[in-house]
This record gives sequence, C-alpha cells and structure tokens, in this order.
Amino acid sequence: MVLLASCTAETPPTVTFDTIANKSDLFPPMPDAPPTCPNPPVLPAPRLDTNSPTLTTQQRQPLRGSAPGAAQILATTALGTSKPSPVDASGRFCIEVELLPDAPNQVVLTAMTSNSCFSPPTSHSITHRSPAQTDAGGSTAPQNLALASVITSGSTPKIGSIAALADGDVNSWTQFEMWDPEIKEDCTNRHVWVRFDFGKAYTITRFKLRWGPLATSEKTYAKCVTLLVSAQTSPVDPDPSSPDWIVAKRLTDGNEKAQDLTINPESARWAAILLHENGGNSVLGYETFDVAELEVWGQDPNVVPPPPADTCD
Repeated sequence: MVLLASCTAETPPTVTFDTIANKSDLFPPMPDAPPTCPNPPVLPAPRLDTNSPTLTTQQRQPLRGSAPGAAQILATTALGTSKPSPVDASGRFCIEVELLPDAPNQVVLTAMTSNSCFSPPTSHSITHRSPAQTDAGGSTAPQNLALASVITSGSTPKIGSIAALADGDVNSWTQFEMWDPEIKEDCTNRHVWVRFDFGKAYTITRFKLRWGPLATSEKTYAKCVTLLVSAQTSPVDPDPSSPDWIVAKRLTDGNEKAQDLTINPESARWAAILLHENGGNSVLGYETFDVAELEVWGQDPNVVPPPPADTCD
C-alpha cells in the first residue's frame, strides 16, 4: 500500500495599497485631459475655391479656400501631412501641398480650431505633370546652342572628329594642324575655322572654349581667337573681312585654361570660332590646336517666359 502525504494549500498574502511603499510606481499621474470636442464636429469642412487646380506643373502647389471658425488648416497627401497653415480672421486660408511627381494626387484638407478640434475632411484630386522638355529654341534661359547645331570646318582634324567639338563631353577631343610658315606671331591672318549653323536666329551672348589634354604640356591651346556671328541666310565661309560676318570679339592672350568669353548680345543664325596662333612656337611651320569642347550660348528671343511659380507668399 502506498501512502500519499496530504498537502494543504496556503492562502497567498493579501496586498493592499496601504502595504505599497510608493503607490505612484503602479499608477503614475494621468496627464491633463484634452478638451472635449463635439461629436459629430460642429466645425464645417473646409471649402476650396472653385478655381482650384486639378492639373499642375508645380510640385509644391498652393491651395486656397475658406474655413470659417477654424484657426489652422492641415493637408495630407501620400507624402504625409503638412505643417499647419493659419486661417485668417475672415476664414481664408492658403496652404502649400507637396505632390508626388508625374502622378495623380489625392489631397485631404482638415480644419482645426484653436483647441485642436477637427472638422470633417475635404478631398481634392490634383495631377502633377513635369513641364515638357524643350530643345534649345524652346527656352528663355541661355543654352549651349552648339549641341544641337550643324558643325562644319574648313580643316580636316588630324585626331578626333568635327562632331566631338560639341558633343558635351570634355573627355573627347579633336586636334587640328595648320601650316604657318610665318615666324612672327599673327593674330589676324591664317586660321582654322569652325562654323555652327543653328537653323534660325538666336540672341548669342557667350562662347566657351575648352582645350584638350596636351594644352598645358605642349601649349596646344589657342592664344589668338576670333569670334564671328552672322545673321545671313547663307554666309560665305567665316572671314573677319567679309560683310557677311560680324566680329564679336578678338582674344590675343588666351591660355591653357577654359576660356569663357562674353560678347555684346547679337542676333545671329551662324557663329564661327577662328583659331590663329597656339601657345607655343610652331614646329616645322605647323600650328597645333587640341580642342575638347566649343560652346556657343544664346537664347530664343521669341519665346514668351513662363509665368512665375504660384506660392502662398
């Protein structure tokens, strides 16, 4: 026979608040309760102006409307909730909303009283589209017109190509070689010319010249440069003495650094760059020019500037 020992369950001790040394350890003080807001809300939903945009090219778009009785307005999109914007004494507001680019956007506007009671929401659909990309003729800002021009030269490159003269890549370069038996430096006579046809007239304001990798060590930059422009339909080959061409600028102290040459604004369809003398002594009667990039900057005078961006300011 197996005898089982009897067990008597002990009653657990009773814990009362009086036995707790620090009652706040279990029940910390409650924060001040927020003011009670009516339910349903009595503050009306904000109303947008009837001319509020549904399509915009601005990624930060102002929205205007009225929210009588409100102190502030909030806007929520897929990108989050904006900072509150004030509502003036007449109930008018303007809030700038961040939009997802090139996408439809749903904007939810909520009015708020001074004691943080909210109105019912108002929803507004607005689609963002980036401005259409334009060529050099479609912008009021100066652009490098050489990139889209037809480029020709009176000389055949010894290294590289004519196209590399204005391909937007300073790491590609073109070398010209010119026979020049004269020992005396001449910045007006013999030259290598490069011509740009823009297809129509632009307002030309600047030329930029960048030299190839041998410019410093072998002085193959152009010390003497002539800049020409022409408004003629079909001018003769670039020639400073021809009435078809206007001499926009002469440079006689060029160096191996990039040359940024501004000119008085000229309306022209054509531009030309003449390279006369390099920075060193000609070897066996030859002048050598290493050209990384040639730029001609201008703008279309017939393009109407876009309106300024709309803001709440």
